Amino acid sequence: MAQHELGHVLQTCEPTISLALRRLEVMRFVRREKNPANRRERLVFVTEDGRRLRPILASIARDINAAAIKGLSEKQADELKLLLWRVIGNLDVGL
Repeated sequence: MAQHELGHVLQTCEPTISLALRRLEVMRFVRREKNPANRRERLVFVTEDGRRLRPILASIARDINAAAIKGLSEKQADELKLLLWRVIGNLDVGL
């Protein structure tokens, strides 16, 4: 995936995504290469070390999500998700 596309998907500005990718490169979780079809563009690839993190990060994300909705009924949690997606959509349109 192109670096600028990753920034768009993550809704993050270019300097922020560039700094994060640089750190991930140092830790050898990703690698970046110039796009042969567009020399101004850099492509981002997850390394084998990065792929090994996936189950760990997925588990952490599940734990955080569970903590965030603790004490809410299933209906309340679903309503919260819908409302938060609406807020995100509002911000997307406004920017």
